[in-house]
Amino acid sequence: MAEKQLTAQEERAIEEFISELKNREQPQVVTVPPNTAVKFLMARKFDVSRAIDLFQAYRNTRLKEGIYNINPDEEPLRSELLSGKFTVLPGRDANGAALALFTARLHRPDVTTHKAVLQAIIYQLDKAIERVETQRNGLIFIYDMINSTYGNFDYELCVKILNLLKVRTVKAHELVNHIPKESLPEHLGGTSKISHVAWIQACVNSRQGQENGDCMDHLFVIYSSEQNPVSDRLNSNCTQQNVTDNTKLIHNHYHENRTKNFADTHRVSGCVHWNGSAVSGNYDCCDKSSSANTNCRRPPPQSETPPDTPLYKQPADNPSIPPLPQKSRPLPADMEQSIHIPEEGGMTVLGLVQHVKRMKKRGIFQEYEEIRKEPPVGTFDVSKKPYNQAKNRYSDVLCLDQSRVKLGPIGTDETTDYINASFMDGYKRKYAYIATQGPLPKTYDDFWRMVWEQRVLIIVMTTRVIERGRIKCGQYWPLEAGRSEDSGHFVIRNIHIDLFQDFKLSHLDLFNKQTNESRSVAHYQYMSWPDFGVPKSASAMLDFRAQVKQHQAMAVQALGSEWTGHPAGPPIVIHCSAGIGRTGTFCTLDICLSRLENIGTVDVLQTVKRMRTQRAFSIQTWDQYYFCYMAIIEYAQRKGLLAPVEWSDTEFETDSE
Repeated sequence: MAEKQLTAQEERAIEEFISELKNREQPQVVTVPPNTAVKFLMARKFDVSRAIDLFQAYRNTRLKEGIYNINPDEEPLRSELLSGKFTVLPGRDANGAALALFTARLHRPDVTTHKAVLQAIIYQLDKAIERVETQRNGLIFIYDMINSTYGNFDYELCVKILNLLKVRTVKAHELVNHIPKESLPEHLGGTSKISHVAWIQACVNSRQGQENGDCMDHLFVIYSSEQNPVSDRLNSNCTQQNVTDNTKLIHNHYHENRTKNFADTHRVSGCVHWNGSAVSGNYDCCDKSSSANTNCRRPPPQSETPPDTPLYKQPADNPSIPPLPQKSRPLPADMEQSIHIPEEGGMTVLGLVQHVKRMKKRGIFQEYEEIRKEPPVGTFDVSKKPYNQAKNRYSDVLCLDQSRVKLGPIGTDETTDYINASFMDGYKRKYAYIATQGPLPKTYDDFWRMVWEQRVLIIVMTTRVIERGRIKCGQYWPLEAGRSEDSGHFVIRNIHIDLFQDFKLSHLDLFNKQTNESRSVAHYQYMSWPDFGVPKSASAMLDFRAQVKQHQAMAVQALGSEWTGHPAGPPIVIHCSAGIGRTGTFCTLDICLSRLENIGTVDVLQTVKRMRTQRAFSIQTWDQYYFCYMAIIEYAQRKGLLAPVEWSDTEFETDSE
């Protein structure tokens, strides 16, 4: 299809767009090229005011999400591009709209990040929209949920993607009624043979020889460096927590009744000539005898692209171009799933309030009692071995064998692999925490060995060393800034202390005497838990959680390519005295609030039950359990998800007070 020329009226609209945008954004102005402006104008049928609103919303969202200076060579974007979960199909619909396909089955929330997925989507949509035909006729986004499971479900990402779109839900077999059969892939009932790799290579190859023209990435780099007021304003709207609110990705990429993307990075001449038929790996004829698929459909595509697949398609006249090197080791596709995942059921925050009002304290106490009466799931054989018993702070708080942290033995002595510590899952993340007891003097070295071996970045301590005249935990780290402590295989130095109203942060340097290596470890000590009972307000604990999550995210980012594990980083070590009461409370809150942020529901009862399968007896008292309910309600009120709640005196009644 030949590219349509702009009318004189459309040319004037472009000039007006650029001029008006400058007027709106004084004094700091980044000039938008005409061929960028036209994409937003086409999206709004050359309504200048609406097009500028769309551009500013799109720009602010990309800056807020940190999506600028997109480089397909870098991990984790490279792996996302090769995963095949999002692709642009070679065909079009009957009205000329381009077709994009997101395969939900290939999405693994536990091994990727929203930023990486959104980068991959925006990168490809930017390339697709280079075609004036697509700018004029729009783009249809197909969200394929065939064969997807709860493990593929990511509510927060869905919100961000679906806010791009004008949505119509259809059954798989009805898709051919809306899109020509020859444009659909075989597993969706069509006849098109597609190659995602060919499409990605065409996108990346289009970068070569690009010197002039429209480049949104360059534009966003300028914005991010020059328009600090914009960045500051965006950052000020973020909470301290490492969460993304259900922020609307306000591209509004639809052209009247069609979905569109109006960003741009480079002019894509290569994409004009691409079609999937030129790539090897054609599908065989449909096996009509197969019972696994009906209507002669292929199984959904498997992401079998080798991780070393070159993104640059090697030209025939220049065989010296090397394949793209791996920047970091991809995460294993078979990473185990957390026991805390998005699922049906649970309660909304309003339902939670109604539950607490209906049950009252007495009912919540009885709910906890039912949990407490359940026997532990598993055995404690290793904790009970004679040579390990002295390493337990409390004789009745032991580690389940199936989830205990195993230390690397010292030499050939197998009795040195024990520490009273348990791996615990977070929300959508395996092994998010290590719940452990407060170290004893005889286990200080074991504790630091665990921190070193697990690459721990943050230690969370929710007790004081002495409470009510009793020692609750050993002084296992240097208390004063500038001091060092020798602990067997390690020297721990306290570099600096930051004091906050309810907690303090000690910046520690952990030196391994055997390897002569040093690592930074942050030690957070929460100081505001009362000697008796639980806090009257969860405000301080919520701020504490936010600080810890933000610090973990920054520390992981600072590691860069050194860290090749889960994107959220190594486990966080959390301890109180026994490692089950306040520790369990902190973990319960983090899991429940993460789920609330993700899918809008919580399930305190099931969260605690599941947590106890990994760290027995977690949540030690009924008032800690009740505190979790009230903390979630307080959090929801702070986030504007819930109006202030009036409680009657009878709703606080309980026989246990």
